[in-house]
Amino acid sequence: RLVEEILDPDTDPADAFAYYLNISPANSDWAFDRERWNLLGDGEVPEPGELIVAGFDGARHDDATALVAVSVETGAAWTVGLWERPDNLEDWEVPEHEVTAAVEEMLDRWSVWRVYCDPPYWSDTISAWEARRFKTPDRKQAIVHWWTNRWRPVGMAGRELATAIRSG
Repeated sequence: RLVEEILDPDTDPADAFAYYLNISPANSDWAFDRERWNLLGDGEVPEPGELIVAGFDGARHDDATALVAVSVETGAAWTVGLWERPDNLEDWEVPEHEVTAAVEEMLDRWSVWRVYCDPPYWSDTISAWEARRFKTPDRKQAIVHWWTNRWRPVGMAGRELATAIRSG
């Protein structure tokens, strides 16, 4: 039965690889070329003091909150912090103090040019980070409140990222 389903012309080959063979091949539904992405920067974390940009997307309950960074020079990306609701907990909240500590450590360790933050549920916290660390006279650094519920800007940013990945 499985072989018949795999060979069925109505079965997407990428789905057949994923569901029946446990292989994740490139898929036309993917926004980015996963193999190319994995080759870029190889997840190397840059040396302290190097110029980086970061992104923050947060939830408070029943979801995940992540802080990721990218080296401006190499394009290498890595996870600075990730907070996910444990499977065995119903009533859980992201530990804000841990997130703030990770942001502070990132700001202390690297030269952070921009932090793009999706502000729902975190507006006050993000504003506090900005007030403490980004009120410089030259304003070369900034926290950017970047709402991801805007379809066109998010689509354009995704397209630009895909182009950057393809071009290396």
